[in-house]
Parts: sequence; structure tokens; C-alpha cells
Amino acid sequence: MDSRISGAVGGAAQGAAAGSAFGPVGIGIGAVAGGLFGGLFGGGGEKEAKKLARLQQKLIYAQQKEQERRQQRQLAQDIGGMTAQVGASGILMTGSTKRYVNEYELEFRRQMAWDRKKAEYDAQTAKYGGQVAVSQIQSAGMQNMFGALGSAASADAFGTFEDGKYKSPFG
Repeated sequence: MDSRISGAVGGAAQGAAAGSAFGPVGIGIGAVAGGLFGGLFGGGGEKEAKKLARLQQKLIYAQQKEQERRQQRQLAQDIGGMTAQVGASGILMTGSTKRYVNEYELEFRRQMAWDRKKAEYDAQTAKYGGQVAVSQIQSAGMQNMFGALGSAASADAFGTFEDGKYKSPFG
């Protein structure tokens, strides 16, 4: 249930409980005023929590993409530097030198793959965090609504049972 709806119901119940001291008219006025106030100012935030989670995901993906771009440039620069040093030394790029360069490139690419995977995990965590926030907002709204309904019931705003018969608060 949307927390604005539970805010309106809870506000109406609180208003009815507060107005019950003034009889049926007080219950009606209190319920309407409390419902409006609770619906307008109570609850909300689910959309904002989801939007924030989506923004966090976009940021994580953008950061990862930029980091990978920089890593690609760094790898190309490192391999180019190694090749130039080997060439300047007069040694051929074969055997152990070639293996070293290949291993270096392989390890660099493994690191980039891990960073990509970690960014995916981070983005999923942000998404789940937004979902948890939405659930918490809705749960708090429901708790408040039921608490307010209990207050209204204890104030006899919904009527009473006397001798096994329902007695309306409106007479």
C-alpha cells in the first residue's frame, strides 16, 4: 500500500479519535481534516527512493566505464613502453620477454574484468537498497495507520458494542 494512502487513513482515524469528544459532528470533521492532512503531508518517499537508486546505478556504471577507458589507455601505454625498451636494448621480443609482456597484459585484463563485475554487483546493491528503502517507508506508513485506527477505536469513534449489540457513534 502506498504510504500516502496509509497516511490518509491513519490521519482520518486520528482525526476521528480527536473529534470523538465532540460527538458525531466532531468525529466527521476530525476524520475529514485528519484524512486530508495525513494524505497531503503523511507518507510518501517511495518514488524518491527508487529514483535515487536508479541514479546511483547510473553513476556506478558511468564510473566503471570511465575507469575501464583509463585502464585501456594505461595498458596500451605500458605495453608500448615495454616494447620500446626491449627494442632499444637490442633484444628481440621473443621468449621470456614476450611471455612477460603477455602475462602483464593478461593480468591487467583480468583486473579490468573484475572491476566490471564489481561495478555490476555495486549497481545491483544500489537497486536492492532502493527497494529496501521503499519497503521500509511503506511498512512505517502501515504501522502508523494501524496505530491510528487503534486510537480511534479506543476513543469509540467507530461505535461501541453494548449488551452484544453495535451502537453507532452517530446515535
